[in-house]
Amino acid sequence: TSTLPVTIVDRPKHSRLSGSKIWMITAGVLAAALIGLALFSLLRSASIVTSPVVRFDVAPSNKTGLSMIRYPAVTLSPDGSTLAFLANSDGVTRLYVRRRDDTEVRMIPGTERALDATFSADGQWIAFVADFTLKKVPLNGPVVSLTKVADSRGVAWMADDSLVYTPDATGGVFQISSNGGEPRAVTKVDESKRERSHRWPQALPGGKAVLFTVGTIDKPDDYDASNIEAVILATGERKVILQGASVARYVPTGHLVFARDGVIYGVGFDVNGLTVSGKPVPLLVGVAGDKTTGAVHFAVSNDGTLAYLPGSSTSGMRNLTWVDKKGNQTPINIPPAQFNDVRISPDGSRIAVLQGSSMSGDVWVYDVARATLTRLTFTATNSTPVWSADGKYIYYASTDSSGSTILRKPADGSRDSEKIVSLNHQAFLKGILPDGQTALLDTSRQTADANVATVLLKPDAKSIALVNTPFNEYAAAASPDGRWLAYQSNESGKPEIYVRELAGSGARWPISTGGGEEPRWSANGKALYYRVDGQLMAVLIDTRSSFQVSSTPVRLFNEVYDLRSNSGQTYDVDTRGDRFLMIKPPKEDNSAQIRIVVNWFEELRKLVPTK
Repeated sequence: TSTLPVTIVDRPKHSRLSGSKIWMITAGVLAAALIGLALFSLLRSASIVTSPVVRFDVAPSNKTGLSMIRYPAVTLSPDGSTLAFLANSDGVTRLYVRRRDDTEVRMIPGTERALDATFSADGQWIAFVADFTLKKVPLNGPVVSLTKVADSRGVAWMADDSLVYTPDATGGVFQISSNGGEPRAVTKVDESKRERSHRWPQALPGGKAVLFTVGTIDKPDDYDASNIEAVILATGERKVILQGASVARYVPTGHLVFARDGVIYGVGFDVNGLTVSGKPVPLLVGVAGDKTTGAVHFAVSNDGTLAYLPGSSTSGMRNLTWVDKKGNQTPINIPPAQFNDVRISPDGSRIAVLQGSSMSGDVWVYDVARATLTRLTFTATNSTPVWSADGKYIYYASTDSSGSTILRKPADGSRDSEKIVSLNHQAFLKGILPDGQTALLDTSRQTADANVATVLLKPDAKSIALVNTPFNEYAAAASPDGRWLAYQSNESGKPEIYVRELAGSGARWPISTGGGEEPRWSANGKALYYRVDGQLMAVLIDTRSSFQVSSTPVRLFNEVYDLRSNSGQTYDVDTRGDRFLMIKPPKEDNSAQIRIVVNWFEELRKLVPTK
């Protein structure tokens, strides 16, 4: 260091400063103060510049592809230091994590078939669902089971160390201690408002309230027009926050961010008053999601980190694919679309398929030999096409707010549709019985009360329940000879497959042993197929004298995609019996990556200023 010379000047004790000198000194002090403020402002600006918005991509591990169906694929720890995501290999989804200060992606052991993941408030645990069970796992430790669920639709970890979650696709939000115990209901769907589901919950700061997305009966496979509501935990009072949105998330800048049609929006939000301010502003265009469940692949941490999956032109689109019993795939060469509810004609020459969501789509017919796809209906209110035994007609259900109507139209489109029977409740058509006079239905008079029924195909007929218990029974499938009924029920706490006589004693036989959905009979009635997780299973059946299950379930192949449409109809069995027709998303791109944006709040504040 150097020392500056200092000169001390003696001044007479009684000397006075002139007015001009006082003014000069005062002006100098003011100037110095202004310069100081300017320097402070410059330094403050410089500090902002030193925290720029940074973008980079995270790739899943080798030989894995991101799991982008039904559930949000990514989540972040609250401090933004750790990313967790769902990826699958050989049809099995697992949970993977990567810390920001680490270049390696690590799989968490014991998380096979994981979905619906979220971090604890301290970032040390992850809650998730697997095998119809809500579980938790530390970043380094064993998995702990908490409670059974059926068809989860969202989990959030609260600051008081409890979890809020939706245990089924047609129900409300529940709360449970992260140590387990008895769950308690937080919300209940309001049937008078035609609500079907409360899903994708998020706890608001302070533990006062929880946000959730409200799904409706009228649009069971479309959540872009849903309401976002908040429920006050102490009282159960509900308040509508937003209309036309899905998966809303509060961030500490005083904003709600939410999704609609592949775009992330932001709007000001008063977390105490539970009110929004201003108009929503688009923040990010092209974010992938699953329209049928309302899931959107994005997450935001408290430190301003954003993680999301960029969307694509094929987002939400699907292919039709033949799959043989060894899992070999042969895609049908038609453009991807939002296919649902696929059915093969009795002679195997044509395919009836819905384009659009169940109850809001139209029926198309694909000619296998000519490779042509022709539109059959034009009302966009339809679902579940079914062939007549001779292949001349296609029956289907049309649904509105008053109920469902079963219609019939020539498969070649040569005449207009004719109404067969109208019902005062929601119904999905599952088959026409061999007598040609009776339809097999999945019905729902309440949002969480599905039953199997029949109805005569004549005006003014009433449906008659075949299986009607306090549990959900659906995915009805009649055997080719019309004697036996296969269906799924959640009475055990998870979906399982059962068979009973269509007419007779009411005796029943369990088919699946570790969960099962969507049963389908082989063309000769000697086998039953069903889905479980990402696998297609087969069970041999002997009905020569009485009904007998003659084998244990056998896995045929993996990579079966449960698109989770409300109709529950995602594959069919070829009449020749040696292959299956499946609805699958476009082939997974293992190069798909997760986009990370650090300091994203800087962009958010600029685009959506708050008071």
